Amino acid sequence: MAYDSSKPVTGGSLVAADMRENFRALKEDDIVEGVAATGIVEGMLANSAVAQAKLKTSQHSQSTTSTNWHAKVLTYAEYGFECTFDHSGSGESYFKRADGYNHPVIVSGGEKSGESVYLKSTAGTAYVKYRYVTSSGEVFWIWLLRDKITKKIISGDASSDHCSFGLLDPSMRPHPFEREYDPAKHEIVLITPSSEELKELYSRKNGRGPLQTFLEDYEVDERSEKPWPSKKVTVGIKNDDWFEHWITGKKVEIIKKQIPKPDYVLVKGLKIK
Repeated sequence: MAYDSSKPVTGGSLVAADMRENFRALKEDDIVEGVAATGIVEGMLANSAVAQAKLKTSQHSQSTTSTNWHAKVLTYAEYGFECTFDHSGSGESYFKRADGYNHPVIVSGGEKSGESVYLKSTAGTAYVKYRYVTSSGEVFWIWLLRDKITKKIISGDASSDHCSFGLLDPSMRPHPFEREYDPAKHEIVLITPSSEELKELYSRKNGRGPLQTFLEDYEVDERSEKPWPSKKVTVGIKNDDWFEHWITGKKVEIIKKQIPKPDYVLVKGLKIK
């Protein structure tokens, strides 16, 4: 049966057989993709009804265990949505948009700053998470800022894009801790899980974000020495009006570059605690 717009309206009642048959026809005609008992599974509109979207979204999460305010640059602010906050462990977390009315974020000369939030925690770990528009996901980046002596993790950052995404020039933001990193006190560790390791990590999430899952279930494999990612990864979206291209189905061009390795970054593996 082809889709019949008059069904299942038959008098004043809904006929289950007509509803099922009409929905089967909708799927067969690629108008919808599927609905579960509790709601939409994929998307109510299939590719033939609306042009295929060329963009996707991903989530970026950052953390701190510090009792002092730490600035977290929302790297993808130009492509991002509103952020959300979370906390794990004892104590309380505090968040604010800028460093108080008397200490605004200052940008001078040719500098470019994304929006910032400030985090601190009386105990436990404070998290900020936000969803952003992306077109990549070639490498998953887990960054850790830790004390050089004690190896205690002070801050974390996890995303499916390099932290220079949106800036186009990777040297402008080689790591996500430019407002926290003190080379005399800190070291930066990068972990880029393999696809198998990432699947395992995601299978352990149980309502948590990937960064929280890593910090609670994993640790750095100190004996490992991993290679720096050599493949080219997306650093930005070429078309300025990405939303117009997305909604109209026009092709969105992405810019890919190989990220240079900072000499001071340690590249390690991960292991389950």
